[in-house]
Amino acid sequence: MLLLIKIFFFRNTGSTDVLIKDLLKSNIFIIPGHKSELSCQAVEEAKELCIPTVTLGLGSLSDQIEHEKSGMIANNEDEFCDYIIHLFNDKSLYNKIKNYLIVNRGKKKWSVIAQNFIQNIKKI
Repeated sequence: MLLLIKIFFFRNTGSTDVLIKDLLKSNIFIIPGHKSELSCQAVEEAKELCIPTVTLGLGSLSDQIEHEKSGMIANNEDEFCDYIIHLFNDKSLYNKIKNYLIVNRGKKKWSVIAQNFIQNIKKI
């Protein structure tokens, strides 16, 4: 347990620069989410920095994280804790998620999102 205390740190809200510095010191981004959150910019930044996320999927996080691809989405608090420990201990799974993030880094550009949106509208 002492190891986990040394690894995890809690951060207060602050500037994006501080968030990115904190993320760069992290192996895993741990964020339960909030039921009223429509989009989590911090998760998108973690993904672009190729840092796997563990979440409860609250609010928009179930849409922003692809389970076992860009991170892990837990169904309850026990599973949330288990996923965190599992990602720290299972290097194969960690590397699989990290590599997925590396391969897909930079692909979520507004121009690509807009183009996909327009193509989907044309299908209707």
